[in-house]
Amino acid sequence: MLKLIMSSFWKNEVPKGYYDTSILFDKNSKRNIQSNWHKKTFSVVNSYIKDDDIVLDFACGSGTFLGKYVKNSNSIGVDISRNQINYASEKYGNFGSFFYLENFSFEEYENHFDKITCLGLFEFITSEEAEDYLEKFKYCLKEDGRLILTTPNFVIFMNIIEFILSKFGKLDYSNQYKVKYNSNFLNSTVKKNGLFVCKIEKIISSFIFLSLLIGKTALKLDKLYGKLFNNKFGLLILAEIKK
Repeated sequence: MLKLIMSSFWKNEVPKGYYDTSILFDKNSKRNIQSNWHKKTFSVVNSYIKDDDIVLDFACGSGTFLGKYVKNSNSIGVDISRNQINYASEKYGNFGSFFYLENFSFEEYENHFDKITCLGLFEFITSEEAEDYLEKFKYCLKEDGRLILTTPNFVIFMNIIEFILSKFGKLDYSNQYKVKYNSNFLNSTVKKNGLFVCKIEKIISSFIFLSLLIGKTALKLDKLYGKLFNNKFGLLILAEIKK
């Protein structure tokens, strides 16, 4: 069994609550690229989740998705960072249970979850680790459950995307990437583990980066772009996966 091997960057260098405090929910968020990126992602992912779904949010960071979007308080968040889990428990403990990875046992949750979300993890772990976690997710999903997974779409302007993703926030992720996925590579990785990709959307257009200049209008243009091209082109791959 593989253990998640990630650099101390994730455990020690990311400030406590960073992801939650970066996703603003005030008037300033309209002109914040990072906030709009995450809120757009969470909103689309949440459209796959029903109010009564029990969710495992794996690599949950500081708990924003469970705390702000998911309705079922029986849901669980898991992360490698004790700092982020402590923050999530303190702020969002009424909305779900949060576990440090080393204290979470997949074996206790066979066929337990309606949905598993894994948002922005696979690009930071090895292919072997990804396959190991896909096997664990498969074990924990109900028979009709779904895994919702996101990862950057590096096939489009790969170097530009990597530069922008590392620069628009306060943290530089460029040295943390281990695998760069496109939809075909992600699909083949999933199939190796006996899982099936039901649907792939490519969300978030380059219009999101105009948030600094035109605020809410950038989000409207991004939404229009997605509808116009039926989410076939975008900077972020979102895959709906079943057993």
